Amino acid sequence: MRNHTVKYPTVIASASSAKVAGLLLILAFAIFPGSAATQEPEFNLIGDRFTLAAHEVGPDHMLKRLQTRWASSQDAELRYPDDSQPQSLEVLARVPGRSFRRRAPIFPANGILVQPGIYQLSGIDPTLSVRDLAPLRRIIGDAEVVALGESVHTSGGYYKAKHRVFQYLVEELGFRAFAFESPWANAEQVAEYVQTCQGSGYAQVSNGLFGVWASREVVDLVQWMCDYNGANPNDPVKFWGFDIQQPWHDWPMLRFFVQRAIANNAAFITGIERCNGIGYGSADRYYADPESSNITLADYDACLSSLASLESYFDDHEAELVSNTSAEDLVWARINLVGLRAWEGQMYFYEDDIDSSYQARDVGMAYVFQAIKSLRNPDEKVAIWAHNWHIAYDTSKWDADFYPVPNMGSHLRTALGDDYFALGLIGYSVSINWPGVSVGELDPPSDTNAVEYLLHHEIARDYLLLDLSFPNTDEPFLEPGRSYSLNGSAMVPGEQFGALLYLDVSPMMNAIGW
Repeated sequence: MRNHTVKYPTVIASASSAKVAGLLLILAFAIFPGSAATQEPEFNLIGDRFTLAAHEVGPDHMLKRLQTRWASSQDAELRYPDDSQPQSLEVLARVPGRSFRRRAPIFPANGILVQPGIYQLSGIDPTLSVRDLAPLRRIIGDAEVVALGESVHTSGGYYKAKHRVFQYLVEELGFRAFAFESPWANAEQVAEYVQTCQGSGYAQVSNGLFGVWASREVVDLVQWMCDYNGANPNDPVKFWGFDIQQPWHDWPMLRFFVQRAIANNAAFITGIERCNGIGYGSADRYYADPESSNITLADYDACLSSLASLESYFDDHEAELVSNTSAEDLVWARINLVGLRAWEGQMYFYEDDIDSSYQARDVGMAYVFQAIKSLRNPDEKVAIWAHNWHIAYDTSKWDADFYPVPNMGSHLRTALGDDYFALGLIGYSVSINWPGVSVGELDPPSDTNAVEYLLHHEIARDYLLLDLSFPNTDEPFLEPGRSYSLNGSAMVPGEQFGALLYLDVSPMMNAIGW
């Protein structure tokens, strides 16, 4: 590869990293922060595609016009001095038969620092360069589990943003799995596709995940994972679920283990057969029965008592059980057992004590996540896909209208400490595609104390990354220890998340399941 250096009085353009194909680029008037609004362009000059190094600027903060032609095989990169980072370039691009002018934001390797702890991002399209996500390396640190949330399900902007962040985690930080808030047995269909690329990504996502994830955006993510594995067969990424809402799968697997491993098993089986949902065979059959969730106190007690007795037997006879089966089989049996117990609590309390219902589910999900990770990615970094409520550090501190009980994130934070990191996703104008709940734009936050409201009105950028530690400032954007409205609940943001990803507009998902 040939390198070109074009000298102009105060400007140096050098070739270095990504391809610019046969265009005449006239870079005119680099515009510095505060002088113009930025918006997602139709034509992008993003960090590793073209770099302009301006070592000096005049008193008017303007760069002079620079004109250069790059060959089709030429690479280029954009760079800026630390004390004067241009926010956008006006670009005239000429290609055979047409020419067009675009104003495009340009992003240095460390992102555009809007103010301490707040970075402007280039967008949510997963095909964009990930260089503007570089602040995540410092923000996340050495965490081995990074959870990516969302304020509401079925918003496609959130899904695309999480896809883009996951690519960064994989390519730059060495993450090797994405664990989804979806029942793990059905999610194996998606896991198989990610590993083999055989079949249809649309079919596997539609059949293997909750309907709220069945979208073109998630198909694109799964396809990217499949393609990545094709290019990196010796260092693949994995996909798996961890939700416990699958008693129709858990009981047949657990019963098979008990019958194979325990000679005198009748008492265990008889009691557990009183657990809710185990005889339906599928979620469709369960939810089609209007009486399916009716649980008597006697059945609830019998179910939990039998599961507790079986769990004690597992503990007391572990060596024998492993000898009769295998250590891995016993781990899966414990996953089935915990899943049944969590489901029983979720459904028993659902109508009259929703807080306890959510708490039961999240205790189970935290256990299942850690158990499956121990089997599939024991020494590797894993990302989680779930709702903000599930991933936050301690939702028992959320206000009374939003399930103020310990959640999955609180259990993972207790177990993993700083190895667990929660990245919440929030938005101002958020649209969802959830028939039966809402289809279209949700009401934007009107509370002037809402973080989303403040970001929309005071920062006014399309895409932002917030480091909630707000380093290097005595006047952070969000006051430490102060309660704000976030995700519709009162909380201290920095006590619940390590960082936030903000979308000013998040369009609805493109559904493939309805």
